[in-house]
Amino acid sequence: TTDLAIVETQPGGVLPAVRHTDGRAYGGRDFDLVFMQHLLSPRRAADALSPGERVEWLAAARSFKERFSHRMTLGHADYEANVFVGDRRVAMHLSRAVFESDEMAGPLIGRFNRLLREAFLHTGRAPSVIDGVLLTGGSARWYFVRRAVDRFFGRGVCLVSTEPELTIAQGLALARTGFAAPTRENV
Repeated sequence: TTDLAIVETQPGGVLPAVRHTDGRAYGGRDFDLVFMQHLLSPRRAADALSPGERVEWLAAARSFKERFSHRMTLGHADYEANVFVGDRRVAMHLSRAVFESDEMAGPLIGRFNRLLREAFLHTGRAPSVIDGVLLTGGSARWYFVRRAVDRFFGRGVCLVSTEPELTIAQGLALARTGFAAPTRENV
């Protein structure tokens, strides 16, 4: 899922207060399936997979997706690697342009932008009153998520947990340390 929480903080040791939450069905699994389809398309049809084969292809897609995301965050234009599907090695290559195309993940990227706008509209607050945005969860590692958030708020507001997959919503709201502005070193 993609979740939004507006948290108000105050100086003097006063606990933060959650002022608004919103959650939408959109996340890593959506991208896992797009990557699996991309891996499979030149090789075989997804509907011809046995349940065991489907799990293997999905695991390979997830592995490639995570490494691809990391490379794109570092500013690379493409990524090439071998993934393993069971005991078979499959060579993969993907460019940022193909990933962002309408034929692959472009519609999902656009969907994130729309969900961000819609969710924030429900808060009743202006983007200008937000001092910072803490991104957490696996999607925090996507370059386009950070870019969309910074563009939406009109300035660089993203802070990312050093281990975004391990950060939970309550911990995020209460955290006082462990967050840093994204750099090449902590991406």
